[in-house]
Amino acid sequence: MTVTVNTQATVTVQPVNQTVCTDKVATFSVTATIPLGTIAYQWEVSTDNGNTYTAISNNTIYSGATTPTLTITRPPVSMNGYMYRCRLQGPAPCTPAYSFFRILTVNPLPTVVISASPYVKLFPGLRTVLSSTVSPVAAATYTWRRNGGVVGGANTGTLNVDVDGLGDYTLTVTDVNGCTNTSNLISITDSVMANCFLYPNPSNGRFQVRYYSVNNNSVLPRILTVYDARGVRILTQDFGITAPYSRMDLDLRRYGHGVYWVELGDRNGSRLTICRAVVE
Repeated sequence: MTVTVNTQATVTVQPVNQTVCTDKVATFSVTATIPLGTIAYQWEVSTDNGNTYTAISNNTIYSGATTPTLTITRPPVSMNGYMYRCRLQGPAPCTPAYSFFRILTVNPLPTVVISASPYVKLFPGLRTVLSSTVSPVAAATYTWRRNGGVVGGANTGTLNVDVDGLGDYTLTVTDVNGCTNTSNLISITDSVMANCFLYPNPSNGRFQVRYYSVNNNSVLPRILTVYDARGVRILTQDFGITAPYSRMDLDLRRYGHGVYWVELGDRNGSRLTICRAVVE
């Protein structure tokens, strides 16, 4: 007569604690052996600090509830501190074995809010500062984006912007827990001014000239014509326009000290504005 003696499953590799952000995936795994038969796995969860455990069913958050690996997808913060163990049932009449319990730590995504002060509309000479607040824990890294592209060298919680930086800004933050989120969007736009902006003025002869133009109308070139104090034309330059207040560089150093008049015209020869430049 042959007698079969069944034994409990033996856990050879215990699960480990898991820490995860609310947009990520955590897994608990167990490895077990048994001399005869097969093992039925059932993961259980305790929501009351280990006082009671409930069998887990697969749903939108849990998968693999009856396998050696339990997968938890995008857990909410409310699951922080939940305890997990695996029930391992061998052939009857043996009692089940249990893995060690392990704890799930769920960290929230950072809340990132950006604002601009003192302006959201700029013209040449004005600057504004984008600043941020991050909660509930401190930020570890900052990535500013303008019109979807990363702003080079911008790796703090503030960003200075002038008229050359018009666009839509967001800030992506990774906090000290390794969780990442993106802020609201702030649009820094142009302030329509019909003035001629020429600076620095006076200067040694090198100037920036700016004038408001409709965004991206590069098919409408601008023409700078410079006259000396006697009204003699000394220089004409063409510039393509690619953005409001596109920069036009003017160099009058070779014409010497004095007062000059800078006329800005369109492709039809119409005068748009005129401004005074002083070379010292």
